[in-house]
Amino acid sequence: MGERPVLARVVLALAVVLCVLPWSTGQARSDKEWGYSFGQTWSAAVRMLQVGLGLPVKTRDRETGFVLFEYKDHDRAFPASMEIVDLPDPAGVRVVFDVKGMPSYVERMLHDRLGRKLLSEYGEVPRRPVPPPGRTPEAPPAPETPDRSPVSPEGKAAGPRGR
Repeated sequence: MGERPVLARVVLALAVVLCVLPWSTGQARSDKEWGYSFGQTWSAAVRMLQVGLGLPVKTRDRETGFVLFEYKDHDRAFPASMEIVDLPDPAGVRVVFDVKGMPSYVERMLHDRLGRKLLSEYGEVPRRPVPPPGRTPEAPPAPETPDRSPVSPEGKAAGPRGR
């Protein structure tokens, strides 16, 4: 008979863990790369936060690509940040959302909204050819121009036949 209370406690503990697990709030940051320019992404992202979502922006610094804002969920506010990192051409930018105290799906939702906004405002990102790994694209050869200098390589004046 002593096994029943122990089994009941284990089942209850397992049920609590399974109920809480999907709602756990990891502190992971979510990042995504976009092929748009820094200026396009910055403008669209700040407008999305302030106008589209109506979130209060506390601090923004275009030079560093950083925004501090509050993510509102019902009657609670959660500290959040967005960072836009300019990547080497032609890669575009990396956008990082971090919403403290909320599940990671909130950050993914912000990325999805930003992606739709960029697409609607600027259209598809043109595909750029990517060179195979280990190879750099070669510059086209310079066009050959005939030597029209009045002096020959030996230092003598060149005649009509290039003497």
